Amino acid sequence: PEKPEALHQVLAEGLAKTFPPPRSMQSLPNNLPQQFTSFVGRDKELEAVEEVCADHGVEEGQVLDQLQQLIEKSLVVVERGKFGDRRYTMLESVRKYARSKLGESGQEQIMRERHMLCFLALAERAEPFYCGPDQRLRLQRFDDDGFNFEAAMAWCLKTGRIEEAARFLAALGCPFEVRG
Repeated sequence: PEKPEALHQVLAEGLAKTFPPPRSMQSLPNNLPQQFTSFVGRDKELEAVEEVCADHGVEEGQVLDQLQQLIEKSLVVVERGKFGDRRYTMLESVRKYARSKLGESGQEQIMRERHMLCFLALAERAEPFYCGPDQRLRLQRFDDDGFNFEAAMAWCLKTGRIEEAARFLAALGCPFEVRG
């Protein structure tokens, strides 16, 4: 087979062994690799991964367990962030494969919605601090998740969620102004 097809076959077999399909087809796939692809950019914090991926068959404690399995198989890398927090990055080849499987599952819209709600809540929680005495620290954190904020706002506009897009703009006005 061609190289991309061979790689997809190896990934499919490895991921199927690590994360068997859910018992109920009515729930979200109990498949963290697919759900993880809702994120954009290089790395993610555990709190955000749990908020987006936990539920519908994957509980919070299971998210960390499944991340650990992916790390042990060298499919996800964990690094210390600028602030000492652990940040998780999925290898790009795995991400592309898992993203295609998420699309095939019909659950991509649900996961994008969960991602958008997670980052809207994060933006609104941080908003009072963006232009205060901790501005530098908050702007560095904003930079870490900037791609996810942009993706979430784009999802709002694509799906006609104008109210949520306006809330993003209100919450992120200061960082956008400062960062240009």
